[in-house]
Amino acid sequence: MSNVTFSMRIDSKIKKKLDIEAKNKNRSSSYIATQAIEHFLKAIDTKREAIEEALEIADKGEFVSSKAVNDWVDSWENEKELSAPEIDTYSDTK
Repeated sequence: MSNVTFSMRIDSKIKKKLDIEAKNKNRSSSYIATQAIEHFLKAIDTKREAIEEALEIADKGEFVSSKAVNDWVDSWENEKELSAPEIDTYSDTK
């Protein structure tokens, strides 16, 4: 992968935090910024893929009920955390 120069304006408080993190990691601030951008772009791609997959499932008429989702979310950080809910509702388009 070839490198190119890229410049941008950022808030001075963010730059200060970036410089502190770079010093703590014994790296350059540009390295830390590049890593952050890469992680951000990967997260966006992952989210987009999940949405596309969910839309494909929804187009088949398969859904998870709001009750199942709410029960799951309510169980987070409890001793008996539930597994992610599975499809439990089907529309007439199936």
